[in-house]
Order: sequence, then C-alpha cells, then structure tokens
Amino acid sequence: MAAAFQGETVRVVSCCRLTQTGAWRAAAVAFLGLCLGAPLAAADDAKPRDPAAVITQLFQNPDAAQSLLAPSIDQTAAEKLATVARQVSRALGPVDGVDYVDWKYRIRFAKALAFVDAEFDPQARLTSFRILREAPRIQSLEQAEKLVLGLSDKTALLIEKGGKDLAAAEADTPLAVGSAFKLSYLAALADAVKAGRLAWAQLVPLQAKWRALPTGILQDWPAESPMTIEALASLMISLSDNTATDAVMDLVGRDAIQKYAYGNDPILSPREYLVLSSQGEAPLQQRFLAASPADRAGMLKSIATAPLPQTGEIGVVAPSPIEWHYSARQLCTLIEQVHALPAMQINTGLAARSDWSEIAFKGGGDHGVFNITTRLAPKEGPAYCVSVTVNGDHDLNETQLVSVLTGLVFYLHDKSP
Repeated sequence: MAAAFQGETVRVVSCCRLTQTGAWRAAAVAFLGLCLGAPLAAADDAKPRDPAAVITQLFQNPDAAQSLLAPSIDQTAAEKLATVARQVSRALGPVDGVDYVDWKYRIRFAKALAFVDAEFDPQARLTSFRILREAPRIQSLEQAEKLVLGLSDKTALLIEKGGKDLAAAEADTPLAVGSAFKLSYLAALADAVKAGRLAWAQLVPLQAKWRALPTGILQDWPAESPMTIEALASLMISLSDNTATDAVMDLVGRDAIQKYAYGNDPILSPREYLVLSSQGEAPLQQRFLAASPADRAGMLKSIATAPLPQTGEIGVVAPSPIEWHYSARQLCTLIEQVHALPAMQINTGLAARSDWSEIAFKGGGDHGVFNITTRLAPKEGPAYCVSVTVNGDHDLNETQLVSVLTGLVFYLHDKSP
C-alpha cells in the first residue's frame, strides 16, 4: 500500500556522482565518481552563470566540461564527465530546455526527460551532478496509450479532460488499486465535516486500536497523542498512513464510507486487510472471499481485536485476493469530488508543482498492484484526470511504471495552453 512515487535526491558533499539508468543505460557508464578535493574559493571577479545554462552547455559541448566544473574537480574527473555527457547526448538527442522544478533540475532532451540533482558553487560551477531518474518524451496520446498498455497484460487507463475521455482502455473494469481506495475514505470524511458531525480542527486522541502497519508514521506514535481531523486526513493521503486511515474509518463509520466503495462490500480498513492477509489466516481468507457481504461484516467484527501480524507474516500473493477494487473511472469520479481539499495538495506525485495551477494525487501499490490517480489543472482550460492501474501476477517494475507515467504527465503539460 505504497503512497507516492517521487525521485530520491542525494546530497554529495565530497564526491560528485553520475548515474544513468533506463533509456541510455547501454550508452553510458552505470556509475561515475568524481572525487573532489577541498573546495576552492571562487575568484572575486568571476562572472556568475545561470545553472540551467551550465547544464545545457555540458550536453551541447561536452568538450567544455572542465570549464563548467568547480576548480576542485581534477582533469581526469572532468574527462569522465565529458565522456558520459557525450554518450547521453547521442542516446537522447539535443537539449531543448532545463527547468528547476521541485528542488531538482529537469532536462528536456529530444527523446527523454532527465531529473537531476546538481549543486553549484557561488559562480555556478558544478560541484555535484547526479541523474536521479528519466522518462520518455511522449509525442502523442496514441504513443502514451501504447506505452501504458504495454506495461502489463492487465492494465486500465483513463485520461479525461473536462470530464470527457481523451483515452480509455478497460476504464470501467475494477482492478486491485492498493491505497488509492483511501480517496473513498476522504470523500466520506468530507461529508461528515460538511454535515457538522466532525470538524477539520477537532482534536482526537490517537487510539491504540487504530494502530496498523506501515506505510505511514503514526503506528510509532504514543497512544493518546492529540491529532486534528485535518492532520489525520493529510497523513492518510500524502503519506498513505494506514493508522490514520483506520482512525478515519472509526471516526466516520463504515456505513458512511460504503457509499463510495463501488462494490467493495464491506470496504476494509488497512488493519482488517493486514489481519486477513496474514499467512496464518489462509482458512479465514477463503471463508471471507466465499461469504456474502453480510457474513463478511460479521467476520470483520470477530477479528476487530485480533493482533496485528508481523511484517514477515503478510502474504505475498500478487495481487492479493484480499484487496480494494475500483475502476479508473470510479477513481476519477472520487478525485474530482475531493481534489480541492488541503489533504490532496501535499503530495504532487509525478507532476511538477510549477507546471500546473493545481495538482491532486493519490497512488497505491502492493505485490502485483500499482495505481496512480491524479487531477491536473493547467494554467488555462479544463482539468485532466489521469488514472492508471496495473495488475500482474508478480511484483511490478515500479521504476518503469513511474518513468512512463511521468512522461505522460509531462506530455499533458507540454500540450496544454
């Protein structure tokens, strides 16, 4: 039940690292360390340069790499950097722009995007450079659909603009979606606040019975810690906190959430999912799956006080038969309802905050399960909803999934007014 898919940033103090993956893995070395000596003071009369221009020049003219680096980087390291830049440029084509987005640089090559952690001295000379991840430059919706549907034999795709389909494949087929189900909890919570039954600023003590296993952080917090309803909602969505989700279930009530469950009857809490997924509970799983909704509800009452399994006791069937199943269209309906809530604005997923006027995001993942659902409002014009679910009978290549879907999100930005 993973939450988000954002590139890891690495700060390198004494060593400059370059790593390449994916599209140009065959064209460039896998790891290059540029070890630095003690930083040298910049000359007082040196003219500062624009970091984006420095990165562009590195790939446009790799032979000039030495002149772009801080004086502390020796010639051997500069030559290695030049070799890598030359290979990357041949593989990905020319650079047509560099942006600074969400604390990292985004290089727009002709054939791909590269997200880079780079540091500079006061004169904009490189002191560290690392390619974090990459994504394809998608040229059409047809190409995007082909790439997405090629991710697995069981894939659902929906791209809407202003509520109208731009691309759809199996968009009405329910698939396992992992933590994307938490959109339904948020919708029910918003209803309870609107009706006056709860308030966003209301304080509640963290209860031991809500404790679940990660993802999240609240499972490690002391019982009775005061939490606002708003904080629980924000952690449930932005970090996919399972303990916060169980809290919302208890505060709102299953019946209220069931309104948004779309056939997941009864809808499970994370804690119930974890108990049912325990390897020692295989007979209970089978009885649960074969039971009617009413009988399932009775079984859930019987496990309400069951101890949580250890992490290693959770089954690894891909995907688990105990899951939450939603169609891409149902998820787009849910995110449209809750997109404006503050909890939806924290984790931007695969989109750059500066590219859009508003981003709402929720993802989900498990063994053999991957989903992203995001609502993207451009600077002008109607909003997009993108929902992609991938199921497989094995653990999925999340790096590949993130790469393709990042390319899709950027394509929509690039083609928006």
